[in-house]
Amino acid sequence: MALLLTTTARDLDEELLNRCPVLAVDEGRAQTRAIHRLQRDRRALEGLIARRERDALIRSHQNVQRLLRPSDVLNPYVRFLTFPDQTTRLRRDHEKYLTLIDAIALLHQRQRPIRTHARGAAAIDYLEVHKRHKRGQTR
Repeated sequence: MALLLTTTARDLDEELLNRCPVLAVDEGRAQTRAIHRLQRDRRALEGLIARRERDALIRSHQNVQRLLRPSDVLNPYVRFLTFPDQTTRLRRDHEKYLTLIDAIALLHQRQRPIRTHARGAAAIDYLEVHKRHKRGQTR
């Protein structure tokens, strides 16, 4: 599903801001000139080289992502975390904050042991979030 809304209103409904990215367009002449320059530059030798380098970088990032194993993440510090709660938007932002912490742990999975919790016949394997202390040191 896709949703696209346009408006000239300066103030937008907070619930809309909470659910959708809001983009503003610079319709000035200087911006049009900059776009034209970029379109021309893409067709010059430097533009072709930049495209090849970008494609190689994307392939490299995709290959690194393939090295990641799916894993559950456990955060032993989650009960100590705080987050602002003044507006309803912060409900979603809080989830994004927690997901970011999980993603960082997942990206460090090769530097952390896989832990296991057994309950009866079932076992849960997971990575654990580490609390960062002084520059790069973890416990």
